[in-house]
Amino acid sequence: MLMTPLAALVLIVGPAGLVSDNTPQPPEDAEMGDGLRLSEPMQDADAPPSPDVTCADGTTLKGIDISKWQGDVDWNKVAGDNVKFAFVRVSDGINTQDQYFDDNWKESREEGIYTGAYQFFRPNQSVLGQADYLLEKIGCDMDARTCPITEMDLPPVIDVEHRPSGWSKAQMTTAVRTWIDRVEDFGLEPIIYSGRYFWRDYVGSSEWSDHPFWLAHYTNNCPNIPSQWSDWDFWQFTDSGSTAGVSGGVDTNQFNGTMEMLLALRPDGAPVGDEPDDDGMGCGTVASDDATIIDNGEDCFALSGPAQYWRDEDAGHDGDLTWTRTTTGSEYNFGLWSLNFEDAGKYTVQVHIDPDHTSATSAKYEIKSADGNESTTIDQKDGGWITLGSYEFDAGGNQHVRLSDKQGSSGKQLQFDAIRLVPDGVEVDGDDCGEAVHDGQSRITNDRDYEEGCSVGGRRSGGVFFAGMVLFGLWGRRRRR
Repeated sequence: MLMTPLAALVLIVGPAGLVSDNTPQPPEDAEMGDGLRLSEPMQDADAPPSPDVTCADGTTLKGIDISKWQGDVDWNKVAGDNVKFAFVRVSDGINTQDQYFDDNWKESREEGIYTGAYQFFRPNQSVLGQADYLLEKIGCDMDARTCPITEMDLPPVIDVEHRPSGWSKAQMTTAVRTWIDRVEDFGLEPIIYSGRYFWRDYVGSSEWSDHPFWLAHYTNNCPNIPSQWSDWDFWQFTDSGSTAGVSGGVDTNQFNGTMEMLLALRPDGAPVGDEPDDDGMGCGTVASDDATIIDNGEDCFALSGPAQYWRDEDAGHDGDLTWTRTTTGSEYNFGLWSLNFEDAGKYTVQVHIDPDHTSATSAKYEIKSADGNESTTIDQKDGGWITLGSYEFDAGGNQHVRLSDKQGSSGKQLQFDAIRLVPDGVEVDGDDCGEAVHDGQSRITNDRDYEEGCSVGGRRSGGVFFAGMVLFGLWGRRRRR
């Protein structure tokens, strides 16, 4: 690792007069960590752990990150040193391109190392120009907005550790958002690299708390993460590691999970069979004159995500249900109820929940209807038939109900069972539903037999469903099994 000198401090003249800004500036042609070493305490390897450290969930994997400063890398030897993943620098901003990128990108993957590209982000340079350069270098078609993803690819990384002198948190957040939005236009959800104090002091946004987070903190203890994330996916724990095939010290990292979890981060994902198709045209129709139930075992329902994380129970509607664990990281598993309507109209959407096989008190469902994408959050512990709301649906398919493991808390048991579509004006048989347990936003917490009634109401909000998740696969990792 090349150690660079501290940049000169800068004095900014703003509209209100002279403002002293002592933000250390990273050097030109910087690599990962060059900016963070100037702005936060990272060299505390033997310091006692902070009370708010976040340790790995269990299994970890070894990885490195590489730039031109490591020179020629023997990737065959790297692979032989138990390195499972790598991130290689594509550029420092838009003006400094890494001449070793093409070789590193090609050779690392040829040696069986899962690899992603990272860019040292310069907010005061052309943000779209930087994003487009990275996309072009990994082979994306800029006109079609598609990328030739291979099974060896990991998501691209935005390296956030440069704050131009005088920039506010709002300016930083806007620049980061512009870069991320551009990359996500191509169906790629990026990883965010930064440090606890840099992110806290210079960005401070929780907007991407559901994105994979790569933390830089050089310590022999467990690291400290920004409060905007509840866990870390990658941890750069030293800038002076030793790896076969690399001359001198090298940034060394851990991935917080198993190989299966790492593979699920790939843009092509790790689906169970084929990706679910939400057109609904091949699995029957939703009736316009009676309630229609789509159970979790039927053709109109599909699971996606690694099979080892799904669990089946002889319970719930019609004696079977499926569940998985929630994560606060990126999406890993999800279920999709595809809808094909006989006639257009308003329909009430209900989900059936057995409260004995769930612990998710805040389950967010996404509904794609004639009005676009909305989300509704319910307490699955209420049990019974829980109403998500009433929605206008078009005749035909390409509409759905979707439930993802990416929720507001991790490790909760999230249930997938039947849904029911009730046309406006149709009353459900009292044997199926009976009297409502509660109305609107109110909650009843006393014990009850969940089969005695429907739970009515959820916290409904508008939302944008990221269709690229279906097109490009699953992004995320499993937390705390």
